[in-house]
Amino acid sequence: MASPNASPSTFPTKRMKPCVAVHGGAWKIPDQLKQGSADGCKDAASIAYRILEQGGSCIDAVTAAISCLEDNPCFDAGRGSVLNEKREIEMHAMIMRGDTCDVGGCIGLTTVKNPIKAARVALEEVCCLFYSFTCAFGHTNTPLRSTREKRASDCMRSVNNKSH
Repeated sequence: MASPNASPSTFPTKRMKPCVAVHGGAWKIPDQLKQGSADGCKDAASIAYRILEQGGSCIDAVTAAISCLEDNPCFDAGRGSVLNEKREIEMHAMIMRGDTCDVGGCIGLTTVKNPIKAARVALEEVCCLFYSFTCAFGHTNTPLRSTREKRASDCMRSVNNKSH
């Protein structure tokens, strides 16, 4: 039996088998989208599983799985986004680290291919919960007011350029 004062690194470690669950939203899926939705969820789960199986982080697995869903027109995300009342695409995303409960999110995205990647930038690079990129990119008359907002805007432009 290990000593109660032993450090966690002295305990034997057992590699756990990953478990991934993906859902594509809660709505009445039209018949013509049912197979594509099921296949899209399986694809996203497979991508996340492979990342975890190869030792990748949970946040990497989640980002990749959601990006897969966003790239699939069967889902109301990214490529398949439903138009707002102005008949424009306006996307939102949020991501959370389970180990720290840190959260990053973005609202009002109109030009980014994968909103989840923008949310991850907000999580890892910007010290705020949500970031409105409509304001950051000058689509309103609100100027950038701080170095943090400028940095976030630069990060978002970088994500946008890499996504296309």
